[in-house]
Amino acid sequence: MAEGDFGERTEPATGKKRFDAKERGEVLRSQEVMRAVELAAGVALLLTYGPTVIDALKDLVRNGLTRIAHPELGAIGATALTTSAIRVTLIASLPFALAVSACGMLANYMQTGFMVSAKRISFDVGKLDPTKGLQRLISFDSVGRTIASLLKLAAVAAVVWSAVAPRLPSLANPTARDFDGTLHVAWEFITVLLVRTTIAFLVIAFLDFMFQRWQYEKRLKMSRHEIKEEMRQSEGDPTVRRRQRARQREIARRRMMSDVKTADVVITNPVRLAIALQYDKARMAAPRVVAKGMGHVARRIRQLARQHGIPVVESPALARVLYRLVSVGGEVPVTMYRAVAEILATLYRVRNSRSRRESVAS
Repeated sequence: MAEGDFGERTEPATGKKRFDAKERGEVLRSQEVMRAVELAAGVALLLTYGPTVIDALKDLVRNGLTRIAHPELGAIGATALTTSAIRVTLIASLPFALAVSACGMLANYMQTGFMVSAKRISFDVGKLDPTKGLQRLISFDSVGRTIASLLKLAAVAAVVWSAVAPRLPSLANPTARDFDGTLHVAWEFITVLLVRTTIAFLVIAFLDFMFQRWQYEKRLKMSRHEIKEEMRQSEGDPTVRRRQRARQREIARRRMMSDVKTADVVITNPVRLAIALQYDKARMAAPRVVAKGMGHVARRIRQLARQHGIPVVESPALARVLYRLVSVGGEVPVTMYRAVAEILATLYRVRNSRSRRESVAS
């Protein structure tokens, strides 16, 4: 066996390897996909219901300023103002929190499916080894993840700056506008910023998912030796299976040969093929093949037929069709009834004529 069969992992993972990896909690999952989906859900909800929330907040601010300015606010008025603020805050924030959480769980489920791994949550004493922890900290994968995080941060920062830079002059002078104008400018700025940031996160999530999939498939790859060992463990030793199949074929061949003596006629090619047919009007709807063979098996069928006094008829075309279309134990197709019936009828006439001659002679 070549050296690469043992060490080099070049073959895709088998279904069993993937199942075992999932049982251990090793699945294809990208955290960036979850973050991007959560952000996209929150932004979509904000763009849909944002104006309604802003109107509620404006009413809350106006109402609050009016009550605070009133000299007789009192404890009851302060309590009512606080309750109103809490209610508006919950109405504004609760749908976003629920939607973001639901979309995050959905994104995780779409990646991994339903998964409960006891091995994943079990306590491993080896994880407390400081040497192994330091090795993981300074490993190539750790450095790669750090570099990738810095690149993601730089990309998001560039997107944020592209949204902020053109609007700095208008944001720097809020006193030139009234309250509604300030809210309008702030809302426009937040909308542009969130939409661009969401697009950036979606692009990053797609790239990260492709990279995670490449890494996952690379980790699961198997060597040819591993695949052979897995097949040996799950299906048994190939050598033993070959012997079993050979034994089964030999038993089937012997059984077939023992059935040759029950045939009514053997149709030959005349040398290469032999097909033994049996027909009983009382038990069968059509003639049935009880044995067939090629080469050495065909010669053995002809020998047994002669030993048991079974007629051997040469019909090359019929022999070829029967050998190709009808398996052992199968019935002759309707399209071949006529050709087989003619042969059987001839044999029956010969038998009857011979029987009459023997009875007259006796």
